[in-house]
Amino acid sequence: MEDKNLILITAIIVIAIAAVAVLLIATQNISAEEQSYTTMALSNTSIIEVPITTMAFKSSDDYGIRYYADGENNLNITSFNSQEGATLEGGAQMAAIRDAVQLESTPIVTDDNITVYQNPNTKVYSIFTGNDTTHDNILIVSSNLDSLLHAYRSIWYGEIDF
Repeated sequence: MEDKNLILITAIIVIAIAAVAVLLIATQNISAEEQSYTTMALSNTSIIEVPITTMAFKSSDDYGIRYYADGENNLNITSFNSQEGATLEGGAQMAAIRDAVQLESTPIVTDDNITVYQNPNTKVYSIFTGNDTTHDNILIVSSNLDSLLHAYRSIWYGEIDF
């Protein structure tokens, strides 16, 4: 009799764990599909979509580098436009930031031919991109590949009317 009770209790526990796992997966998929975005200017010539959040902040430094950090969605964007009054030191600093982020990272190619770098130790993804015409340089970093790719695919270059 005790063996039957033990089997029954084990089955109930397994079913409960499976139900919780299914619920968590379903909740993740729903929240990813329901994520709302807003458009943010990176410079006078580039914009990007970022998740709507109350946990993000923007700043810039003396080199003309702009920083965006979203702690809720683990999304960081660093940008530099060499025509917006920045110095050569700004370009060098931006390159140093890119190199530090992508140090020890390995390139992976997505299904739609986008090269993403992943650090195998931190599991952080990054993309460095830019536009020669507008002089924008953009580094996107995230622990979530979907968030990183959404931001990357949303970049638009051109004259922005504020």
